[in-house]
Amino acid sequence: MKILKSVGVLTAGNVAAQAINLIGFMYLSRIYTPAEIGVYAVLIGISSIIGVVSSCRYEMTILLPKSERNAWLAVKASLLVSVFIFLIVASSLFLLSMVFSFTWLSYWLIISILSLGFSVININSFICTREELYRFLSYIQISRSLM
Repeated sequence: MKILKSVGVLTAGNVAAQAINLIGFMYLSRIYTPAEIGVYAVLIGISSIIGVVSSCRYEMTILLPKSERNAWLAVKASLLVSVFIFLIVASSLFLLSMVFSFTWLSYWLIISILSLGFSVININSFICTREELYRFLSYIQISRSLM
């Protein structure tokens, strides 16, 4: 019975997150031009790719250790790597924005902050999975859709 409740909570979280995405895109398509939506799509695409790569997938190691101490060491390691990659990406995009004149490079700080946010959300989702906090995992899915 507990497993059905957990599945129901996760399903409700996914449905809510997808509904937020659908309503958000419908709203954005009404107030922005196609060119502005294209820039937004590029920003989100780049940020999500960097966000997944930025923790070097160390967040997956949170599930492996038997002891809580080792699991929290994995959390700290993945957060440190994420911040380090954030600093590298921010400085690299800043330097590229000084040299090249692509439209999306002027948003270098937004790309860097969003990628760090995606990385932290991924780390939090693995923490919630380890602790079996499925209600909070649903909240994380909803917050991911708001980014």
